[in-house]
Amino acid sequence: MKMLRTVLLASSALALSAQLLSAQAGQVTCKDGSKSKGGRGACSSHGGILKAEAKADAKVAKAETKATKADVKADTKVSATAAKAETKIAKTAAKADAKIEKTAATADAKMAKTEKADKKAPKAKTKAKA
Repeated sequence: MKMLRTVLLASSALALSAQLLSAQAGQVTCKDGSKSKGGRGACSSHGGILKAEAKADAKVAKAETKATKADVKADTKVSATAAKAETKIAKTAAKADAKIEKTAATADAKMAKTEKADKKAPKAKTKAKA
């Protein structure tokens, strides 16, 4: 008896699961996005059945939109990077110019100091041999 009950319980579970699977497999998607039981007249008041082509077209359109957004984002990033690089180049050039001016000023100061020391130092007499 116990075995018979187990067999009946298992068979009823299988029958219920098969019904649920067939009901899910028989559903179709309407053009307005709602789901309907498949068969004759399905989605008649919802604009008809959504074909696989429409889904594929929607996927393609979505992919194109995504690609366009990615391109715009990449272009924006490239522009920002180029602007940042140009700013850095200008800053480096200004720094180099300042360093050149400082070096030139230091060299001029040393030259002036050397000239001043040369003027103050007594000149050594040289004897000419005849």
